[in-house]
Amino acid sequence: MPSAFEQMKYGPIGEKVAANIDQTEAYPVALYAVVLALYSSAFGGKVYLENGRPVAVWTVLVGPSAAGRKGTAYRVGRALVSPAIGSFLDARTKRGISSGPSLVNTLYFDRA
Repeated sequence: MPSAFEQMKYGPIGEKVAANIDQTEAYPVALYAVVLALYSSAFGGKVYLENGRPVAVWTVLVGPSAAGRKGTAYRVGRALVSPAIGSFLDARTKRGISSGPSLVNTLYFDRA
């Protein structure tokens, strides 16, 4: 039986992720989810489905702290998409958010 990743990968993004799986400890589904979400963010509501809804991929990576390979999946995924949308991501990424309280603090002070 094929793995979950093999069952869900699709198109050039799926092939790009598959080609890089052997070079990372990230879980393949997590890496694929990160790449899809990053590309989705770059569309910025400019691509729509036939029913008028914007194309958007929202993901949540869940795993044990410091051992779940969530950060690894993000770093590898970002490296894969950087040639295409790196400047878009650089302009919209806030660093230093590592907990719920730091997220709330960042959102509160960046709202103005």
